[in-house]
Amino acid sequence: MRLTGPDLHVEITVKNDHGGLKTSEDGVQERIEVGDLEGAITQLLIADLQLVVGGLQLCIHGLELFNGRLELFVGGLQFLDCAR
Repeated sequence: MRLTGPDLHVEITVKNDHGGLKTSEDGVQERIEVGDLEGAITQLLIADLQLVVGGLQLCIHGLELFNGRLELFVGGLQFLDCAR
């Protein structure tokens, strides 16, 4: 008696009919110089720094709002203290 299992060394041929030119993938390519990349990297760094500055400005405005609320709260407490 012999047990059979899957053949692990089966070779299959896959037919691929996609050998034609694809303009989205095989379009005209241009050479990129190091100077072009330096400009792009510089712009990316500037954009990142602008994002950080914007976040810091938002944080500062939030702290100013918090400070204003604390001053209003303290003023209310002082008003209640004087009203006694």
